[in-house]
Amino acid sequence: MDLLILVLSILFLGFAAFMTVQIIFWIIDAFVDFDDESASLLSFIVAVGIVAIIYFLNVSMFDSTVILSIIAICEFAFYFVYVLIFAAAGRIMVKSSDLRNQWRPSRGGVDSESYHTQPQQRIPQIESRTTLSPDFKPLGSKALGEPERPKRRAPSQKTPNRKSLKSAEQLRPPLKFYGQKTYVANERIATTYISEVFKGRCLEDDLEVAIKAPRGVSGGMTIENRAADSFLHEAKLWSKMLHPNIVRVYDYSDRPYPWICMEYMDAGDLKIAIERSNKVNSKNCMAWKETIFGIIDALEFAHKKNVIHRDIKPQNILFSSDEPDVPKLTDWGAARTGETRGCTRTLEYATPEQCHGEPQDRRTDIFQVGVLIFKLLTNRLPFEGETEEEYQYQICTVQPPLPTSMNPSLPKEMDEILLKALSKRKEDRYQSISDLKTDLMSIDWR
Repeated sequence: MDLLILVLSILFLGFAAFMTVQIIFWIIDAFVDFDDESASLLSFIVAVGIVAIIYFLNVSMFDSTVILSIIAICEFAFYFVYVLIFAAAGRIMVKSSDLRNQWRPSRGGVDSESYHTQPQQRIPQIESRTTLSPDFKPLGSKALGEPERPKRRAPSQKTPNRKSLKSAEQLRPPLKFYGQKTYVANERIATTYISEVFKGRCLEDDLEVAIKAPRGVSGGMTIENRAADSFLHEAKLWSKMLHPNIVRVYDYSDRPYPWICMEYMDAGDLKIAIERSNKVNSKNCMAWKETIFGIIDALEFAHKKNVIHRDIKPQNILFSSDEPDVPKLTDWGAARTGETRGCTRTLEYATPEQCHGEPQDRRTDIFQVGVLIFKLLTNRLPFEGETEEEYQYQICTVQPPLPTSMNPSLPKEMDEILLKALSKRKEDRYQSISDLKTDLMSIDWR
């Protein structure tokens, strides 16, 4: 009987200690960006330590299971009441969430005058971008006699990921965001599948800013929890990226939905710059040298922090009129720390491991930088197709053409550098962005 009491006491105590420490880590997560796996592992380790200490103290002091049983039962009862209280509080918060448009938060959020201008609607969960199938058969299916799959339009043709509005759309009434400072947004300047970007102004500093929020919030729509969590993760990660070639985050909040306030880049993105260059048929690689090294410097900084971007493309590289030659990397929604799977991505700049759903790391960014450099120096993409399957096949199996065959003015060393960066296997690419930078700096760009 004593043994049974001892076992049950240790189980109860361990459970109570584990959950108590888990709650502590949830509180700490508000200030330090813990992932769930790390918090659970640390909670388990600490809980085991607590159980071991209490058990051995009990054995050495009382040589009995009675005190341990009392402690365990008290801990479990305390935790049970604790859970009931939080469950009740959670239900109250859920019910009150429908009335958020009548509440003006003291810190973080949108002014009530603008937030409830339209009825609340629930928007469906939106997948960020096209998800590629890992088991595609772009050439073999027809040869094997299978019915021909309908062709799907490649996203590059008429469905760009970011839609830059030809003329800024005025917001009536303007949106107000409350964070460390107060911001007013009067114009919607861009929209994507999952977000919209507003031009605004900080009332305290009279500083022009850009504010990114989940798509639909300007119309009073509510946001799915998963989309809100992803947006808040981007805000936390992005705010730590302080570098001259990364768009700076000034402020962010999660009330009543996540939003990010950042520096306003008024000179457009790299895609626009490339289109202008194409019109004059520019072949001078010196024109893109500063842009290329600026993006590499930004990624070198991010990789030192163990952060991978995973969505390098011209639309995510911005310029300002104050510093027209300084490119700045934006949109860290797909960024993750360490090795990861799955990705929201643009098909034209996707990597073989993204197409196959394989683990991605820093070398994923290196491949995408290789595609970007290829595009800048040749005015063409290394992999092209009319359908999604054709793009996948090109990216995963076909070797890109030599850059010098498309732009003879390029130095011969560029062929070897870009083909290495665009290797299908991660092991065959540059193993660090610094190595790619070193080789690029060694060639004659004139």
